[in-house]
Amino acid sequence: MKHLASLLALLSVSTSVLATDFDVKGFIVIDALSVSKQKKFDTDNRNLTETKKDIEEVSTEIITLDLKFYFRHEDWSAKIKLDLDGDLSERNNIYEEALISWRPQKNFKLSAGKGKVPFHQMHFGAARPTYIDGGSILNSSNSWRDQDKKILFTVQNGSYRSGFINQFTYYGNSLSPLYTREDGPDFGRDNFGTISYETTDTLDNKKQRGFANKFTYTPAYGVKYSIAGIYLWRDIDPHADWALDIAMTDANDEREIWFEYMFGFVSKHENDRFTAKKQWEQYIQLGYEYRFNETFSVATSASAILVKALAHDKGDYSTADARDGGSGQGDYNNGQIFKKNNYMLEAALKWRLAKRVNFKLGLTHERKSVEEPRFPGARSQSSYTREVVEKGWEHAWQINSGISYWF
Repeated sequence: MKHLASLLALLSVSTSVLATDFDVKGFIVIDALSVSKQKKFDTDNRNLTETKKDIEEVSTEIITLDLKFYFRHEDWSAKIKLDLDGDLSERNNIYEEALISWRPQKNFKLSAGKGKVPFHQMHFGAARPTYIDGGSILNSSNSWRDQDKKILFTVQNGSYRSGFINQFTYYGNSLSPLYTREDGPDFGRDNFGTISYETTDTLDNKKQRGFANKFTYTPAYGVKYSIAGIYLWRDIDPHADWALDIAMTDANDEREIWFEYMFGFVSKHENDRFTAKKQWEQYIQLGYEYRFNETFSVATSASAILVKALAHDKGDYSTADARDGGSGQGDYNNGQIFKKNNYMLEAALKWRLAKRVNFKLGLTHERKSVEEPRFPGARSQSSYTREVVEKGWEHAWQINSGISYWF
């Protein structure tokens, strides 16, 4: 909080000099009251037993808390977005975005710094955040999520008025594997066999390189169609990650329709958290909102995330010849295939309380099918624990009310 206070004090002094070139914007989403009921699998990998249990929760939480600062001077601009709902104690983690942009021409812009890679459409669901934004009640297994907090350089051509926008980005993760001076890469020797990470403010292209391109066609006001591709190579992973995405939004004063589909591939180091040697993902979202007037509207959406993964086999690694991290994790590296598919239906009633304040009452139903080894986390793997079985369905219902405020 010391860093936040210093930054706000500096900005307050700057406003007197740059009054016309400085803006502050914010967005707060509060889940005022949420009631959910879940039926989930409870796997005991130590005693090799599995049951289904009912979970009931009543909660109130801050879903989103964004604070953005914009600076402009001639052809130059800057943006700082504070990550106030994240871990502020970690170094370099107070800001989610810190970008400087130069626009030498009307339809051409260069941006560099820390920010979000243009790729997903990132449209909110009818009642909840999407799977891409971590909105699953039953916990989804997808690795391709919001591409924020990246060290990047973006070249943008076009504008909404010109009918198209093309954004090409060179980027890398701001989270890097933790290295120690004595042992080299600290890949899983501590922390129960998983890689430890630290937040950095530099991009080492010898260890990681990422590229993304997003083309958006804007034939009319409120209408856009996009196609995007993304690629990331890390020196510690078996294969490079990549994904393709198509999306559209068609909105006017009366209604809005949105759609997105993504297909992606992920491959991680055997000691990484939630690791997989090869993982294929599909994401789809379709939504519709109808506005009765300026005050009331109703929305509905359907989405799914389909994940199929091949786990590392710890039998492939020995202490003598393993890469970086010893014999690999004892958990999950059983060489088997698992499938975890989530499906979500949402409906919501929206009430515009004021120009910048919305109230929402939503209903969500989510189902999750699980096909995986009988006991994937068992320390002693056998043909019985490694056998892939269909475990059936998990279920969740949620009624939630929330308030969002823009300023």
